[in-house]
Amino acid sequence: ALKQQRALLDAEIEFAQKREDLARKNAAAIEDIYRENQQKIIDARVDLRRDEEDIARKGARSQIEIEREAANRRVEIETDYRRELQRIRERFDFDAQEAIRQNDAIAFLRIQRQKDFELQQAQTQRDEEIQDAETSAIEQRQKLQEQLQGQIEDAPRRNRLSFPGGNDLFLWFLSCG
Repeated sequence: ALKQQRALLDAEIEFAQKREDLARKNAAAIEDIYRENQQKIIDARVDLRRDEEDIARKGARSQIEIEREAANRRVEIETDYRRELQRIRERFDFDAQEAIRQNDAIAFLRIQRQKDFELQQAQTQRDEEIQDAETSAIEQRQKLQEQLQGQIEDAPRRNRLSFPGGNDLFLWFLSCG
């Protein structure tokens, strides 16, 4: 029973490590994608409106930061989960071996129930933290999009030229593609 329980814990730790590795690879892939997007923004047409370029660059940097933070948070969650599983395993091993040495089947069963309970708690906490992190990233993305949209809508007003005689005209290039 001890070997079987240990094998189950080892398998769960291995899966946690694989999820952590995938989260790290995902974080690196996101970095690559957004680096490419940043370069595309830098290479944008020279005649794009300055304010819109600034807004786009700031938006891309903010988006990269949001995604970087989300990816790093996911790595942190997976790392914490793996560490918690290892802690549970170590405590289970110690307590189970002690119960076996004392030939105490009731204590062994209690230790198994405690381990199962702690594993369920750790899994639930991990799932909640992942959901919270995803929700937070979604909210940050939405807020950023609203801010960028507001700045884009304000750009024409900031680029208004005043001419003698009181005529306000938008910059002619605002209508140019």
